[in-house]
This record gives sequence, structure tokens and C-alpha cells, in this order.
Amino acid sequence: MKSQTNKLWPRVLSLVLSLSLVAGLMPAALASSSHTHTHTDACPKTLNCEYKEGYPVDPDNSNRVIICGQEEHAAVPGHEHSPDCYPNGDMNQSPTCGKEVGSGAVEGHTHTDACYHTHTDACYTYTCKSVTAVTVAPGSMSLSAGGTATLEAILAPSDATIQGVTWSSNSSTITVNSSTGAVTVSSGAAAGDTAIITATTEDGGYTDSCTITVSAAAVSSVSISPASASVAPGGTQQLTATVSPSSANQTVTWAVTSGPATVNASTGLVKVDSSAAAGSTIKVTATAAGDATKTASCTITVTGTATGVTVTPATYSLVPGGTTALSASVAPAAVSQAVTWSSGNASVATVDSSGKVTVNANAAVGSTVRITATSTADGSKSGYATITVVSPLTLSKSSVSVAMGSTTSLRATTVPSSSASSVRWSSGNSNVIRVGSTTNTGTYTGSSCTLYPRATGSATITAQVTINGRTYTAACTVTVSGAGTATAVKYSTDENTPVEFDASDFNDVCYSLTGYSLNYVYFSLPSSTRGTLYYNYTNSSNNGGTVSASKKYYRTATSPYLSYVSFVPKSSYTGSVTIEYTGYNSQGAAFNGTVVVSVGAGSGSGDVTYTTAVDEAVQLDNASFNDYCKDVTGYNFESIWFTPPATKYGRLYYNYTSSSRYGYVVDSNDEFYRSSTPYLSDVTFVPASGYTGTLEIPFAGVSTNNKSFSGTLVVKVGAEAKAITYSTAANTAVRLDEDDFIDYCKAVTGYTFNYVTFDLPSSSRGVLYYDYSAGSSSNTKVTSNTKYYRTSKPYADYVTFVPANNYTGTVSISFTGYSSNSTKFTGTLKIYVGKNAGDVSYTASVGENVRFVVTDFNDFCKDETGSNLSYVTFDLPSSSRGVLYYDYSAGSNSNTKVSGSAKYYRTSKPYLDYITFVPANGYSGSVTIPFEAVSTSGTKAAGNVIITYSAPKEATVIRYTSNSSPVSLRLTDFISACNARGSAALSFVKFVLPDSSYGTLYNGYKTPATPGSPASATTAYNASGSPSIGDLVFVPKAGFTGTVTLNYTGTDLNNATYSGAVQIVVSPASSSAVFTDVGTNYSWAAASVDFLYTGGVVTGTSATQYSPANYITRGDFVLMLYRAFGLKSAGTSSFPDVPANSYYAQAIAAAKSMGIATGTGDGNFRPTAPLTRQDAMLLIQRTVQATGGIMNNGTALALSGFSDRASVASYAQGAVSALVQAGIIKGSNGMLNPTSYLTRAEMATILHRVLTM
Repeated sequence: MKSQTNKLWPRVLSLVLSLSLVAGLMPAALASSSHTHTHTDACPKTLNCEYKEGYPVDPDNSNRVIICGQEEHAAVPGHEHSPDCYPNGDMNQSPTCGKEVGSGAVEGHTHTDACYHTHTDACYTYTCKSVTAVTVAPGSMSLSAGGTATLEAILAPSDATIQGVTWSSNSSTITVNSSTGAVTVSSGAAAGDTAIITATTEDGGYTDSCTITVSAAAVSSVSISPASASVAPGGTQQLTATVSPSSANQTVTWAVTSGPATVNASTGLVKVDSSAAAGSTIKVTATAAGDATKTASCTITVTGTATGVTVTPATYSLVPGGTTALSASVAPAAVSQAVTWSSGNASVATVDSSGKVTVNANAAVGSTVRITATSTADGSKSGYATITVVSPLTLSKSSVSVAMGSTTSLRATTVPSSSASSVRWSSGNSNVIRVGSTTNTGTYTGSSCTLYPRATGSATITAQVTINGRTYTAACTVTVSGAGTATAVKYSTDENTPVEFDASDFNDVCYSLTGYSLNYVYFSLPSSTRGTLYYNYTNSSNNGGTVSASKKYYRTATSPYLSYVSFVPKSSYTGSVTIEYTGYNSQGAAFNGTVVVSVGAGSGSGDVTYTTAVDEAVQLDNASFNDYCKDVTGYNFESIWFTPPATKYGRLYYNYTSSSRYGYVVDSNDEFYRSSTPYLSDVTFVPASGYTGTLEIPFAGVSTNNKSFSGTLVVKVGAEAKAITYSTAANTAVRLDEDDFIDYCKAVTGYTFNYVTFDLPSSSRGVLYYDYSAGSSSNTKVTSNTKYYRTSKPYADYVTFVPANNYTGTVSISFTGYSSNSTKFTGTLKIYVGKNAGDVSYTASVGENVRFVVTDFNDFCKDETGSNLSYVTFDLPSSSRGVLYYDYSAGSNSNTKVSGSAKYYRTSKPYLDYITFVPANGYSGSVTIPFEAVSTSGTKAAGNVIITYSAPKEATVIRYTSNSSPVSLRLTDFISACNARGSAALSFVKFVLPDSSYGTLYNGYKTPATPGSPASATTAYNASGSPSIGDLVFVPKAGFTGTVTLNYTGTDLNNATYSGAVQIVVSPASSSAVFTDVGTNYSWAAASVDFLYTGGVVTGTSATQYSPANYITRGDFVLMLYRAFGLKSAGTSSFPDVPANSYYAQAIAAAKSMGIATGTGDGNFRPTAPLTRQDAMLLIQRTVQATGGIMNNGTALALSGFSDRASVASYAQGAVSALVQAGIIKGSNGMLNPTSYLTRAEMATILHRVLTM
């Protein structure tokens, strides 16, 4: 009932209060009283509120009153509220907090639920439950990288009024959601990482925390790098283990499970026992600390001792900033191939661990640096490459001559190539020659530059470009001579048809060359075998008279007039005729010129002609242009340039490989050379896609005698196609392939093949069948009027030729076809029946010339036409296979090439049987030379000459063995190896020189004192003559064991080349072949002792004894040097303690006169005293230097690896370090023992190394 009373009492009170106020009867005690109550929005915050009796309450709950802000309850009827509960502070409006739930005590005023709170008893005091503590569960936990978990915060009391908690973490890799307590460990967190996750209560700020520890992931696998290795005895190998996943414990334990080695259990560094046998294996295992069941192993193979290192390439040129990759090979191959790279001058170039060399961008042009590769198996073995820094700007010529009236051009090549377009050209004297144009007196920019002479004299053309901030220059000296040779005046005429000259053509040439009009010319008369020059020619019966070589022919001034001159070809002559003339301009200046008359060439003829299929590129060759130049000028061509065609026909490219890979597109400024870069033979014409037709490309050039010439390059695209050919054995059918007709049709017409018809062959040669079945008696013969299709029956693919029984020879079958657009084409099917069948066939050895036999061609002609042969014309073969010559003379430089337009006759000049085919150097395989034969009845027949060159066998390998002694190469072995090829006899050989780590090839070697000279890679060593192959001697390097291969290129008497090899197996003897006391206990010195004995350096202490353990005396050692180096005395002065009649007196006198022996400081030499090791090294250094060798003092760093280096006397330090650096002195157990005496065995090994270093 209390709650009901509490609910009604405020209402009664409010009513009483209202009445009292109206009546003025309100008791003082009730008029104003102070109470304490609590607000829910700030719990447990206690506010002192002044309560006015009659304060309105929730009409539905008397325990709720308005609570917004600091309550100020008025003592007047009605009530007042803090403004926070009202819109815009207007307390006469409804409160805006929460949802409205009912009316207050004031009529018409509605309140929202959130504007009320509940009070207990009549004092209206609200009681809130405060938080007293918080506990985080769990208090600690472990999570792996990438793991998640959610923590719980437990409040006390559990029903505390405010339950809010905020979470936080002290780690960036272990984070927590501030609201939910969800913990996330990042994938990159490391095992062992920790974080403290804290929960803070909203009420009271109480805290508790949980410690999160990152645990290692489970081990899934272990791997070792490298998985296998090769290490020499005593060598080391660092192994590295990787545990997966990366979040797992990465610790492993290393152990050698088998083999002669030890390993550091923590680091994985393996050391192979120094006594380990070559070929033995070692197994090293890594075990994961996190899971002992997870292991990995590495197998190490023990190799032999490294004998040398070869770096490839040995020399290389790079521009500043350029890079290249070097490779190193360690000999023998069984040794570990691992090397360490170093640069001799890092300011010039650096090298990384893989051998990649990078030249410093600021390196000086012309500077060099040595890049060294050192064997990790033996640090004393190394090889090197020499890098030369070159300019990134080069010119096509360093000097050039040009005549007045002509032009020449230069091309710049840059690295990178994109900079070429920025090259700036300038002339040192624009009065002599100008760049870019005739009027340009300044500079010109471009990758190539045309030079225009202005006056005779010389000038320097400078090219300049800036690359990567550095400026580079290159220069060319240009010499301008007087009036040169004019471009040719060209005419064409039909066979037996005169051609009249036009004076204006000559005038144009004169003006272009000299800048003045033509006055007159003198002619050099052509050969009468080609035609005659006539003046005022009308016809053969009224020819007007022949032109005189001594008469002037004028342009306009007076007669005889140049325009009245005619050339009349000799009857039936066809070909090109060149007529030289000398012209004079109106100022009296002379120039030379040519008239080129093409006779009987017809449409599409040119000075140089190529034929190619549709969409097929054609590469130009020097020979064709050189023949034309020699025909015009009498000399070889020096350079040529082109007027490129319109791109709709095609393009000329330099260094063309494919449409996406080529050097550059040729333009009119580009000049190409016969014998220097850029080469004319690297120019390719690529027809436009689908283009067919005959294209003319003008060109001009300069001969080697500075005569200018011009001509036309004619390219026939898709205009012709070679015969379709098949080969088959006798009595064996051959089925035709429609792909051949598809290709043929595409080449000729540019369109797809549709169908074909055949002219049937003579049945005496064979029959064409359709859908042929061997053995069937009902095969269907092909008919001449049947069309055989590509895509429908009857199919061209089903046609078969069956040779007549036992027939051998060539069958020619003419065919007519049509393309998909109805373009007609014709051709010939050639079927060669029997071995080497052809219209005319020859077989020859590689390099052998083949002279044609006229009866072979006559037999063919009679077979094809029924009549004898009249003449033959040839389609010239590719020069890559060989050249046809007329009246060929071996060794002559003036042989005449066969012309593709000339006729060669059976019974008159030029004779057919004067033609010789000279194969290209080393060519093997078959050469097909198409020809057209014309019979005496005028019937034509097409055929092929097939020349088969059988490839010779490989030359046999020449083999020798050596116990470290010199090996003489036997001439007879090389002759036999060449003969084994089955080709011509040996002419000469050239060697690829062996690496110095193996030894040296000498020419004329006799003894160490008379070694002759090192062989040269560019010298031809002859089978007959000098220098002779039989004079060559290979001297193995001291200490080398293994096989040395001397590769060589042989050339036989046919001028054919082949590859050969000499293999020398070097196996040092384990005991001396001469001295019985140098046995297996001195195996390390036996080879050296015998080398010095056979070389006349040592003789032993008796006929059979060498006394290897005895100390060598100072006198004996100088005697050894005297013999080994062939010392010559410049006087007889010696030391007072050297008897004049002693066996070493002459040697010591020679050594003293050459500055080698200087005595002991007291004027004596002490020849019988034993020699210390450091004194021996000093004497060796002086001897090498005195005899012209190079052995400079070494560096102190060379001795850093020896513990007794401080014991080396100051006077000997340079010599000792020099021999250590050269690998001659190796020490023993890390010591040099410089003051120890040198034994005779030690002397032999040291001197052997010096003599073969």
C-alpha cells in the first residue's frame, strides 16, 4: 500500500497547494523545502534540488518527476523546467526528450518519458547501483600470428546501473576492438611478442587486463639452400635453413650425418676435411627446434683442386653506365664452380656477386678495369676480364673523301640508340663543306647527316650529343676534291634497236655536278661486241659515220651536236652497255661521266634485280651491286645510298629480323658500305602487305676510286615463282601436295589457290593418276581438261605421279591454275626420279668448283624439244651458295660473273661450257640453278641444274698425353685428321688459344731458355710452308692436371673450313723417370724435376740421383737461372769468392753483369752457402725483370695470410709478395719460412712454376 500512497500523495499535495495559493493559505513549511535526489543521466551524481510543493509528477507514476538538467521547480501553480528539455528553451512547449507518455499536473502540458525519473518515498530520492570492480577473463592467453579471440569483462556488482566498458591495447600488432573486446594478432607478429589488453569501466574507471602472448606456428617443413654443393678438400660451404611457415620457430640444429666434414650446429657453416677424397659425398641435416620430426638435408660432393679460372668474355667494351654479364668457369669441371667477383677499380666499374658489371656513369672514355673471378675452392686461382670504357657516340666513318658536285653522308650510332636523333652536326669550315643542306652554315640535328661540298679543301665534321648529362663528341675529316664523276645518263632500248642521245640529259648531269651548263663532251668508244656509237644515224645503210673518240660533241654551240649521237646495239646483243665520257662545262671545268644503255631488258629490268614472293622480304647482297659498279666504273663500290620507295609498296630496313625487330627504316641520308659498317648486305626490302608488282628503287654510289655512279634496283614482288619440285626413287610413286600449289598461287597472284589443270607428260616417263592405289588395275588417269580443286572434288591433293618402269631423270609437267579471284597463273611441275636426278645434275666435294658440260644441256634440250640446243640463260643462284663465272681462273681477281640476262651458246661465244660454278666457302648441300634452254628450232624449255655437295665428315680428334712435359704437335696428325673428312687436303689451321691456367702454345719452342714465341690466334699455321704446324709445342702449366682442348679451324685446299680439336691429357708423374731418389715420397716435385731435366736446366748430383732433400747452394741456383733463362754475360767480372774455373763461374758473372746477383754486402757472393727462400725469390724476380718479363713488387696485402710475414727481410718483401701474388709461392701451413733454406726439390717446383706462368 506504500507504493499506492506514494503515487497519490503528490497529486493531492499538488491540488492542496494550488488551492492554498489561490487563497493565500499555503503553510510556510510547505512553501519551499529542500530535498536531495539523484538523476539517471548523471548517476551516481547527487544534486541539491529545491523542491516546490505542488511540483507536477507523471500522472501515471507518482514516483517519476521531470529530470532534465538542474531542476528548478517553481512554487507557483504549474511548474518550470530547465531549458534543456524544451525546444529553443521555451518551457511552455512539450519536452523533446524521448517518447511522450502522458500529461503533467498542468493542464494541456505533455511530457516525454525520458524527461522523468523515479523517486523513492516522499523525499523523491533516486538510488543508483554503482560499479565497484571489473575482472577480465581470461587473465592471459596465447594466440598464433593471424589468430583472434574475444575477451570478457565481468562487472561487480553484476547488476550495476552502468555496464559500459572500453577496451585498449598497448601493441600495434596485437589489437582489440574498443567496444567488443575482440582481439586480433596480425600475420606479421613474431613469436614471443606480447600485449596487455585492458578493460576500463565507464562507471568509476575501474580496470583489469589480460596478457596476450604470440605463440610460434606449427612447423610444416624445413628447406636448405643450397640443396647440393661441390666443395674442395679443406673448403667451406655456408648452408641456410628456412622453416615454414615463416611464423614458426626458425631455429634449427645442424649435424653432419655422413661424410668427411664438420658443421657448426648453430650457424650451418660446413668445413670439409682437408683429407677428403675427391668424389666422396657428405650429408648435412637441419632439424627444426620446433618439431624434431621436420628435417631437411644437403648433399655436398667433394671436388678436386681448382687449377684455374676462365672469365668469358675476356675483353669487353662498355659505354659509361653500361652493363654486361660475365661468366666464369673453374677448371677442372669437377671442382666447385663458385667464384667471388671483384673489380680492380670501382671508380671505373663495379661487379655484383653474379658477375654483372656496371660501368660508372662518370667513367672516363678510354679507361680500363680488370674484373676478377676468384675460385672459392682455391683462393689462389683466379681469372679476369678487361673492360674498356668506350664512347656511346660513334660515326660511320672517321675520314671520307668527296668530289665537288657529289654528296656523302655520315651516320651516328649512340647508346642508347634513342639518343641518335639528338646528335648535333657542325662543320669546321662551312666554306668547304656544309651539313644538312647546301645553304646551311650552322648546325644540323639528326641521326645521319648529308654533307654538301662547297669548295675544294678539307674540314672537320663534328658530331655532339648529350647522354645522361654528359656531352660526347666524335669527328670525321672530310676532304673535298675537284669535279668528280657524274651520275650516269641512262637509256633503255629493245634488242636490235638504236637509241638516240639527248643533250639535255647530259646538261642536267653537268649542272648538277658543277653548277654550270654543259659545253661539250668526248666519248670513250664501247666494245664493238656490244654496239657502236654513230653520228647522225638513220639506219644500217645510212649510219652517218661512227663517233670519234677525239672529237668534241657540243650541246648547242656548234656541230657536231651531242643530240645527233646514237648507240646502235650489236645484232642480237642484250645486256647492259656502259659508255664513258668526259664533259666540259661552260667555264672549262672537266668532269667524268657514263652512259648506261640497257639493251633488250624489257619491262621490269634494272641494273640490280631481285625477285621475291608476296609478303616475303628480300635481303640485298654486295655482289650484285659490286658487279654493277665494276661494270660502270671499273672498280668496286665503296658506298651506296637509296631513294626509298613509297611505303604503299614497301620499305627498306637496316638489320631487319621481323616486323617488330629491326635496326631502322632506311632513308635517303643513309649510306651503306661494302666493307665497313653499316653494311649494304644488312639492308632488306620488305614489300607492303599483299603488294604485287615490279618496283624500281633508284640508288647512287661512289666507287673505291671515288667515281660516282647511279642505277636502279628492281624488285619483282609476286611476279614469278619457281617450279614446284618433287623427288622420288625409281619405280616409286609420288603424291602431289596441294600446299605447293597454294604457295605458288599466293606468290604469283597474291590470292588463294582455287584449281589447276595439267599438261600430261609423255607416258615413256610416267603417268598422272587421280586417287592412285598401288597394285590396282583400275586406277583413274588424270585428264588435261579436268580441274583439280583445293576445296572440292576432284581434289588436287589426290593427284599422284607414277614414274615409268625403271625410268630415271627429270619429268617436266606444265600446269595452269586459277586463284580465288579468277587470276590465271601458269607454272612447271618438276619431278626428279632417281638418285641425284635433275635436268642437269652434278656431284662434288665441298669447296670443289663445277664446270658445266655442254652435252648435258644439249641432251636435256633434245629430250624436251626434240631439237639441239641453241643457247641457255640462267637465273643466278644466291651468293650465299655460290657464284657462276665465265671463263673462270682460280686465284684471279678479275673473273667475270655470269649475267642473268646473257645468252650462253652451244657452238659460239660466249660458250656454255666456259661456265663454272664456284661454291661459297664451306657450303654443303644442294644448289638448284634454274635455266631456260632455247633450241635451234626456237622452242623453249625450262630446267634446273642441280649440284649436290656432300658434306665432309668431322675431322678426327688429335690426342696426346703428357706428364707435364712439353707436347710437340705433329703435322702428320693434322693431315690425317683433315683427310678423315673425305674432302680436300689440309692447307692451314688457326687455333683458339688455351687459357693460361692450362698452359701455353708456342711456335718454335725448344727449351725454357729458347721458347720461341707464343702462338697467335690470327696466324695461319701451314701444312706446307712457314710457319708450320709441326713447329707448335704446348707447354702445360706447372701443377696442372686434366685435359686441355686446343680448338682450331682448319682450311683445306678447296678453301673449305672445318672445326677440329687437339686433346692433351696432362697427368703429372708420381715419380721421376730419370732420378731414382725422386720417388712417390717426392711425387709433388717429380714432374718439375723431369721438366727441368729435359729442358737442360738441371743435371742431378749423379746420373741417377737428384738429392731432392739437399739444400741448393747460392751458386747452383744462379746456375739454374742461367740455364733456364738463357742469360748472356756482358762481361767477365765476378765476385772474389767465386773461383774462375768453377762450373758456376760463368753463370754468376752473367747474373752480376745483368744486376741479378749483387752479393752479400761484403763484396762476396758465398756460392757454396745454402740459399734462403726469400733470397731465391729475390733472384727470381730480378731474373724475370732482367730478361724482359714483368714482375713488379707485390703489395703487403698479399702476405697478410701468412703468420710469419714479419720475418721477411725488408729488401725481399717486394719480391716475396710478387711471387705470392703470381701463385708461384704458396707457403706451408700458413707460413712462408722466408729464412729457411731452399731444398733442391722445392727449387724445382718453384722454377717450374716461374717458367710456365
